[in-house]
This record gives sequence, C-alpha cells and structure tokens, in this order.
Amino acid sequence: PGVLGAVAAIFRGLGRDYEDPIADSVRGVAKLGSDEKLRQRPCAAQLALLERRIRSFSTARIASRRARGEALAARLGEIVTLPGQENPRHDYWVFPILADRPEALIARLRRAGFDASTLPRSRSVAAPPDRPKLEPTNARDALARLVILPCHPEMPDAELDRQTAAVAAALSQPGA
Repeated sequence: PGVLGAVAAIFRGLGRDYEDPIADSVRGVAKLGSDEKLRQRPCAAQLALLERRIRSFSTARIASRRARGEALAARLGEIVTLPGQENPRHDYWVFPILADRPEALIARLRRAGFDASTLPRSRSVAAPPDRPKLEPTNARDALARLVILPCHPEMPDAELDRQTAAVAAALSQPGA
C-alpha cells in the first residue's frame, strides 16, 4: 500500500489515473502487436520469476484468499450484485461487483483508501455478422458496470468492514 499510494499520489499530481500505465507495464503483452512476438523466449529475469512463483505456489494461500473473498461476499451480498457467485470453484483472485456508475464508485473508494479498479482491456466478443442473436449483451452490460475491489488474504476483518461501509455509503449517495 505504501508504494502504490506514492505512485498514485504522483499520478494524481500529474492529473492522470495510475491504473492504465501500471497495467500496461505489468502486462507487457498489450504492446506486442502480433502473435509472432509472443513466440519469443522470455528474458532470464522473467523465467526466474516464473520459476520462483511455481516453486512457491501455495494452496494454503489460495484457501486463505478464498476465505477472505467469502467473508467480503457475505458482507456485500445484500448491497451490490456479485457476479460469478454460483461458480463452485471460486478462489477470488479478483473480487468483482457491479455498479451503475463504476467510475464514480471507484473514485469514492480510492478517496477512502481502497484501490478499486475496472478491467479496462476486457471486452466481450461480438457476434458474427451473420448471427446477430449471439450478441453477448449480458457480458457487455456486466463489463460496463464492473468494479474490482481489493480483497487479499492479509486484509483484516476491520478492513473488510470498512470497505463494505465505503461501498454502501458511496452507493447511497447521488452519482454513484
């Protein structure tokens, strides 16, 4: 939180949102431009990171993340729509909610100290021109209303309660 807070403050001072530049730098794939470039061997640092992540993989951490996600879902279930809750293998690697005005909700949550975001590069796949009945209207609507909340194993119950209260307060105000 300290590092991300400092980065966010710098971007705010520049009058810019930090989400896109950070996402671009982390993903790296968005700028490749062709499938051919994906076939290149990763550099040694990326391979070392991948090896470390595979070696340190922890099912206990996933179980802990699932428990935090279930705790947040129980708190928010009466307040907002929680897509994907019927998935029997949910592990909450992201915590999505739907809001009528996602940008306003994200701004209010960030002011409260929560790094809410969207998934700006996620898109629904259009129906083929000859089969318009396959248009993914539900997916398109959900993506337009999607807000991703922070929810990780280290979040204490008090922070889950504070985030829930911030979501409820933001949604009860005009413009959220």
